[in-house]
Formats: sequence, C-alpha cells, structure tokens
Amino acid sequence: MPESTSMDRKYKPIRPAFPSPTAASDADSGTKSSSNDSSQTNTLLPRKRIQVKVACDACRAKKSACDGKRPTCAACERRGSVCTFVRRGIDSSDSSPSAPGADRNTDASELLGLLTSVPPAIAAGFLEDIKDQGDISSALAQIKQRRDAPGIVEVSQPLVPPDQGAVEFELMCRQPIMYPPLVALDLTLDPTIGSSKKLTWAPSDEDSVAVPPNESTSSIDPRLSAVDMAVWTKVLVSNEDAAQALAWYFETDHPVLGLFDADLFLEDLSLYNTRFCTEFMVNALSSWAFMSSLAHAVELGESFLLEATGMWERGEEVDSLPTVAALQFVSLTADILGKGHQALEYLRHAVQMGQRLGLFDVVAPAITDPSDFKAACQCAWGLFSYANLHGFHYQRNELGTLPPPALPIPHSPASLLVHEARHQSAIFPYFAQLWAIVQGIVSRYCSVDQLAEPLEPNHHFVRSTMQRLLHWGAQLPLSLVRGNRITHQGITLHIMFHSAVLFGLRPLVSEANHASLMPDSETLCTAQEISRASANQLRRLVTIYQSQFFRNTLSILWHTGCLYLANAAMPSLTGQPAQVSDLYLALAGYRSLYPQYPVALTIYKGLLAIAVARRLVTQQEALATMEIIQNRQSGATSPPPPPDPSTTCFIVDLDLALTDQANARIDRVAQKFDDMVMFDEFTVNRADVDGGVAIH
Repeated sequence: MPESTSMDRKYKPIRPAFPSPTAASDADSGTKSSSNDSSQTNTLLPRKRIQVKVACDACRAKKSACDGKRPTCAACERRGSVCTFVRRGIDSSDSSPSAPGADRNTDASELLGLLTSVPPAIAAGFLEDIKDQGDISSALAQIKQRRDAPGIVEVSQPLVPPDQGAVEFELMCRQPIMYPPLVALDLTLDPTIGSSKKLTWAPSDEDSVAVPPNESTSSIDPRLSAVDMAVWTKVLVSNEDAAQALAWYFETDHPVLGLFDADLFLEDLSLYNTRFCTEFMVNALSSWAFMSSLAHAVELGESFLLEATGMWERGEEVDSLPTVAALQFVSLTADILGKGHQALEYLRHAVQMGQRLGLFDVVAPAITDPSDFKAACQCAWGLFSYANLHGFHYQRNELGTLPPPALPIPHSPASLLVHEARHQSAIFPYFAQLWAIVQGIVSRYCSVDQLAEPLEPNHHFVRSTMQRLLHWGAQLPLSLVRGNRITHQGITLHIMFHSAVLFGLRPLVSEANHASLMPDSETLCTAQEISRASANQLRRLVTIYQSQFFRNTLSILWHTGCLYLANAAMPSLTGQPAQVSDLYLALAGYRSLYPQYPVALTIYKGLLAIAVARRLVTQQEALATMEIIQNRQSGATSPPPPPDPSTTCFIVDLDLALTDQANARIDRVAQKFDDMVMFDEFTVNRADVDGGVAIH
C-alpha cells in the first residue's frame, strides 16, 4: 500500500478523470505503473478546446482563428482590418428551428450583433429603425436593406482626401492651425442623401475624443434648479424644464454668443434681483433657450417670444444692459422662426440703446463698480458680435459707421478684474476678434440697406484682410487647435473663419483676379486657390460637426458652414468641378435642424432651387430630396409650418449677391422652388428629356 501511495504521487492531477479499470487493478495488485501508462492515459483525455460561438466576419472569411472579442478581435486588430459581427454564428445548437420562437430569437441575436459591432452613432440610427417598425424581423430587414443599399458607402478604409494643390500645400505648411493637413477621415457617410439618418461617427486622429461624442450631460447650475419661474414669467412652464433649457443654452450657445455676463445674471435670477436680470430678459432668453434645446418645443418658444415682445411694445422697459441683451434674443428667435423683418427691427433697437448707453463710444465710459464694468464689457462685445453675425448673413452693415467698443474684450488680459466665471468660456474673445475683422469686410462690401449694385473688389483691401485673418488664426491657443480636445464651439469658430475667407475673396474670384494675395509666398496664392483650400477645410469641418458632435447639431449657430459649403459646391465662380456630395452634406445639416428651426426648411428649398438652376441636380432629384425632409416629420405631433418666405430675407445665393442682392435673398430663391413644385403638380408629362429643368 505504501508503494502504491508513493507511485500515486507521480501522477499530475487531471480534471476530469475517467475511471480506468486497468489502473485500478494495477493499484490493487501492487503492480508498478510505468511512465508509458501515464502518457497513454493522458492521450485518452485531451484538453477541451475553447470554442468561439460567433467569429467575426473577417476571420470567418479567412477561415482563421478568432477570439470573438468585441468590438475588435485580436486578429483584426493585428491585421488592421475592420472587425464586424454581422453574420449569424455557425453554432446554432442552442436553439432549434422547430422550437417555438426560434426565428424571433435568431433575429434578435443577429440584431444584437449588428448593434454591438458598429459605432454608437450608427447604432442610434438602427434603434430609430426599430422604433419605427415595432417588429424585430421587419426592423432587421430594413436595417440590412439600408446597410446593403448601393447609395450607402460603407468604407473599410478611411476616406482619403483629394490631393491638394501647391497653394493649399503651402497654406498647410505655413498656417497649420487654420489649414491643417486633410488626413484620411474614418467615417461612414451617405453622399446620396438617401437616408434620413445623421452621419455616423468613428474615431480617427482629428475627430477622436477621450469621451464618446455627444454623450456628455449638461450639468445644471444649482442656482437654476432653485428658481421659481412663476416669479419671472407668465408662461406656464415647469421649473425643471426651464432649468434644463437654460442649462443647455449656457453649455452650448452662450460661449459663442456671449450677449451678457452669465454669472451676474444667474446670481440675480436666483435671488430675484433686477440689477442684471429682468422679466423681459428672462422671457426673451427662454424663447431662444427652448427653441434651441428641446425637440418640438417651437410652440413654447413662441409663447415666450410673444410675452417678451408684448412687454416691449407696451413700453415697460427702460435703457439697461439686460434690455440690450433681451432685444438681441428676441431678434435671434424671430430670425430662426423666419420673421426676418422683426429680427432686424429688434436688432436695431438694441444697437440704438447700446449707443445711448455709451457702449460704442470712442472713449470707454468710466465705470468704477467691478460688476458693472464686467457686465458692460460683456454686453458691448456681445452686441458687436451679434450685429456682425447678423450682417454677415444678411450682407447688411447693421452697425453703419460705429467703431468696435472701446471697452476691453471680456476675459482678455485688459478686462480680468475678477477670476473667470464658470459659465464664461475662454473662446468668446476669439469670436469677438474675428467679428472685428468681419466688420471690415461687411462695411466694405455692404451698405445699411441691401442694394442691387455690383460690389467693387479692391485687391489691396482683400490682401490686407486676408493677412489679418491669417494672423488671427496663428494666435489661437492649443485648446482651439483642431484635435482631440476641441469642443463643438471650437469647430464653429473654424467654420466662421473659413466662411469669412470665402466671403472676403468672392469678389476677386468672380472677376478671375490672378494676383497673389500673399506676397512672401513661394506659390501664386490667388483668390481662387485660397478659396478652394478653405472650401476643402469647410467640407471637413461640417463633416466632423455632424458626425462627432451629434447632440450639438441642435444648435443652429454652425449652419453658416452648411450655407457656404453648399454655395462652394455649385458649378459657378470658383472654376472647379461641381461637388454634388458637398451639396448633399450641407443639406443633411439642414435636415438635422428641421423642424426645430423652421427657417431651415426655407434654406433647404433655396439651395435646391439654386442647384437645379445650375444643373447640379435634376428637377426630379430636387423634388425627391425635398420629400425626404418633409416625410421625416410624418410622425411628429404638430410639425411647425414653414416660415413665410416674404419675411425671411438673408442671403442664400452668394454668387448672385455680388450683382443682385435683392434676388439673392432666401425669400426670392425659395419662391423659385415653390414655382417649380407647382409647375410639376400641374404637368402631365413629368419626365424631363434633357435630364433637368433650369429655373430662370
């Protein structure tokens, strides 16, 4: 027995061990087991192979081993290929086809594989399809149809940008902040506008972030949570909804607009003081906040707008900094509702009141109180910035001969009397500096009223303006350089820069001026070449904004990029081939803004009318495209009607505006599309022989 015990210790522990009669008899008889017997026993018990139930598509196609790790298996990560788990697993032993509910379980498993193998933005689009269908099998079929449709370009390799010219290459080398190299962008795009879903996101060098895009939650300031809105407004709204809408504004739009000092406002709002906060301002701000933060909140935003305009028309307001800010919010809300004349009227009231308060004096007013000084600086530069933003879109010089404020720009070294507050962003000073340059362009090209007169381009003025823009861009801090730390406000800043470049260079481009605008350059930096470089950058910026900052597409302030990108895509002044994909990209941006912003529909129609007139798309394609934006609101409870075209009057046809601003306005251009629709409805033969109908 001791011999048997000592021999048992020679065996390595085996789990599980099958009963072996031979080994048992040897142990009873005291027979000495050999090492050969041990090896023979091990061969009878092979180690169980770890099986992966569902291998990825790439490993399945190559018939290679796959560890099944998601979202990317080790083999695909080693090969650098895209890893997807779309096909059904081979092992289907868990469910029998004949079992009840097996088909449904199989569809659910495949659907789960689809959702877990794609980026978050694509998964969000799939979930919308599931919600629309209400049935797993139908939703799966629709998702697979959308995925396999020929119009959807699903790229396994990053989207490679076009080769840049010599001028663009020099700009990338000498101005890398504003003209960074257009590296490949790993995105899945829909260039045919055939899908109502938003652009999808996948991380790459320029648009990768540590936190998934649009997943950040807006923190509500405790001062907002404690406010009883019934004290400030007669509009029936819950305190929770008001706090969320105002918090969204402070997070999203305030760093760009900066119309008032947020912390002084919030302090008085929570303490019910009226020094930096008034009922008029609360109602006006709420009208904009609800329009830009909550889907289908147009009616509530209009209620706040009616309350605010009623207070102004009754003469209840006096000259004050909160009143100046409130007038601008009324102008903003009226603008996005398509009430252009009302927007212009309230902006002019704000400018006139700012003059009376000394905000545009050549010598800065003497203000001793630190809070009053801080509020005056913010209000003055907020009014200056919004007036130039408005004039930029309307091509109207809203400030006339008024100079920039003599008060220091908020949060610049000259104005830092107090520490930077929580809601004041360091990005606003750079917006204010950019609008100071834009004011020079607007005052040179535009008058107080829109005139149907040709612009007189001046080469020396354009060259000096271009130098100012490039110098401004070179001074941006690292936090505003396009990379993995930039915010959506930073992308908006870059969008405004390149839109300003295209606006300033357009007169020289129209006359084919081939003089160099950069005297120290090694290449011939003409207006055409610089415009082409900015258009390429604008395409990248609009793509990144729609894909990476999915949640922030609710803000309309970035739509300037869509407008200028669509105009750059038209086959006209730039001399480069038409880019129908750029037009569709811009239209996708406006689809994301409708119906929350009713004016987006009018812009959408206007751009389609221009595209048909210049034969970029056919009439039938334009009508089919228009149905997309209208049909995507079929499930809405009460979609707002489009704005009256006669009151929406900012410029949408940028080329035509060089010679005829009146007919370049959105109301005139959109009317052409309406005429085309009416003609199509009353025409029997709707097929065009020549492939397109031009609108004259």
